[in-house]
Amino acid sequence: MKIFILDEEGRYIREAETDEIGSVCIKGPNVFQGYLDEDHNKNIWPS
Repeated sequence: MKIFILDEEGRYIREAETDEIGSVCIKGPNVFQGYLDEDHNKNIWPS
């Protein structure tokens, strides 16, 4: 798990510092690759 700082359009800027608020991003075999309906996947993944 990492905390990222993203811009207004959801693009990756950098990893957050300790105690800084950002977006939680997780990765692992238990995490799904996206919703079946592609409309639900818009703007949910950092780019």
